[in-house]
Amino acid sequence: MELARVTRPGGLVVMDHENRHPYWRLTWGSKRSLVGLVIRRMFFFGLGRPFRKTIERVLGREIPKPVMMGVSKAAFKEMILKSGLEPLEMLDFGPRWCPAYFLAVCRKSG
Repeated sequence: MELARVTRPGGLVVMDHENRHPYWRLTWGSKRSLVGLVIRRMFFFGLGRPFRKTIERVLGREIPKPVMMGVSKAAFKEMILKSGLEPLEMLDFGPRWCPAYFLAVCRKSG
């Protein structure tokens, strides 16, 4: 991880990452963001597929599908440990049953 490489020994790093489970979007955020999520899901993965294919024919190229980049809390902690950082504190933001983001305060040992 690049953050670990550029941090001096004993230095602190604060980082966050989005939860890979998108369930939090259903209870946290505005109705507008929920409507946008449903429309994007339909357009890229469901009922809107014929519409997307029509647009791709008009443009003459494929429209890239969105990539879900979130991670689970365990995977986030594992990435931190593999990079050589020591997590001092990990916090969750969002609903308790499914947080939206994870925040970690880490120290570079050395």
